[in-house]
Amino acid sequence: MIRITITQEPVNVRTGIKEGREWTRREQTAYVHNGHAFPQRFVISLGPTSQPYAPGDYSLDARSVVIGQYGELQFARNLHLVPDKTAKVA
Repeated sequence: MIRITITQEPVNVRTGIKEGREWTRREQTAYVHNGHAFPQRFVISLGPTSQPYAPGDYSLDARSVVIGQYGELQFARNLHLVPDKTAKVA
């Protein structure tokens, strides 16, 4: 199982203009435990109305995995996390 840790709730909001259209991207920092000595930092994209994830341990929901255009396994553009009930509380 892939374990993901959220350490803070703040959401980073980025905005810009591309091809004459304004865009907004909301992101939250997370860390994936993937077998290395230390978890690796990455960002989770949040939808325009999605609430940020509370600090804690999560696992990937099945909606986070999709089949691509050519039949390859991929992660969805927006990940869905579920609280990891099996995680040890520090």
